Amino acid sequence: MLRNAIVGASAVGSVAMHVHLHPLAGILLGGALGAVSGLVRLGRTPARGFTLVPWGLVLDGDEHVSAIRWSGVQTLDVRYRATRDGTVQTRVEIESVRGSFVGWASDAVDFGALAGNLHEVATASSRPIAVDLEGDTRAHDGEPFVERVLDAARRLVLSEGEARLGLEPRSYRHVDGPSSEGSRTARALRALGISSSRDGADPWALIAAIAGELRLSAFLPELSRLANAPHPGVAALARAAVGRLRRADEGETEDDALAFFVQPEELARLRAWRDG
Repeated sequence: MLRNAIVGASAVGSVAMHVHLHPLAGILLGGALGAVSGLVRLGRTPARGFTLVPWGLVLDGDEHVSAIRWSGVQTLDVRYRATRDGTVQTRVEIESVRGSFVGWASDAVDFGALAGNLHEVATASSRPIAVDLEGDTRAHDGEPFVERVLDAARRLVLSEGEARLGLEPRSYRHVDGPSSEGSRTARALRALGISSSRDGADPWALIAAIAGELRLSAFLPELSRLANAPHPGVAALARAAVGRLRRADEGETEDDALAFFVQPEELARLRAWRDG
């Protein structure tokens, strides 16, 4: 859990970009999102446990495992109780579209940061994915998004790479290393993502796809933070882009929990792109 908390806390950029928090609040919430994966306890439903992950809840039933995205979580109540040995336990109660669940964890995680910003996290989780930088074309929940986003990224690189991304005409296929051009393109992508992050469609999946298409090493820190974004589609594309930049070997797999939030066909398309 401590390891996951550290990883989650490093996702401050992702949290701040997606829920528009102060950086300190982003660190707290990022730590919570990373560390809650260690919380697995019985809920109110008999023989059912739950795990909190960056994209929502994973429910462990008698016969199968299912998932609830943050947009399906209605309330998250956090209370603390001192034990006889002087430690503090955290009681987490969740009301969701699938019922109520109660779990216990140590006080190593500040679940209060997550509970206090649940609305923002749920909103970020449910935003449609932008298929253009203006957000006019969108992929909504349940719709295939991977090929649409990748095609849009390729078109943008080819048609607007020089004007909007600062690319030299010869380098539209590959921008690697610590070059000034790579840094300039990374800054342009970051600025485009921030300026397009309104209450409508989420642009960061498209931004991640562009960085992956260019194999833009200078954008790797942002991709690593986006890998813990509350929106599973954004996180899946960012993780595939990270693997593409690192030239992931064929045996590498995506996060097991993410497979409960993204359709298998979409993950297969991302693996093909990552390894291409």
